[in-house]
Amino acid sequence: MINDVLICKQSELHGVDRLFSLPVRRLIPKEWQLTAAKAKYHTTAFSKILNIPARQLLQQCRRRFHCTTRTLLTHLQMLAAIELLQETAHGNEVSLRLGFRSLASFERRFKAHFGITTIEFVRRGGVLRGWGQN
Repeated sequence: MINDVLICKQSELHGVDRLFSLPVRRLIPKEWQLTAAKAKYHTTAFSKILNIPARQLLQQCRRRFHCTTRTLLTHLQMLAAIELLQETAHGNEVSLRLGFRSLASFERRFKAHFGITTIEFVRRGGVLRGWGQN
């Protein structure tokens, strides 16, 4: 199930342009998932809420998830986007709930992250075929 998978481009980490996945619920503490939403997916707010200095948080993310704090928050934000799009097919509502300033910026981020638009995602019945399977 997509809700159990953290997906990102491996090129963000190792210079290779292919996709990989990591089980989210097992790797990312639930507290971090909830806090990311509360911090509106902003790095500074995230570290303040967790009461962890930003540099230490970056080191933890690199050690545990092999990515930056920003990349981790982007993954969590896009997973939240999928869940919201599955509930409601309205990209504008989802973009506002996730803290994007415009629908266009949300659409760009979603397409860059998953390789399809939100409209294509909804047309597929809220399923990303082939994602999270390695």
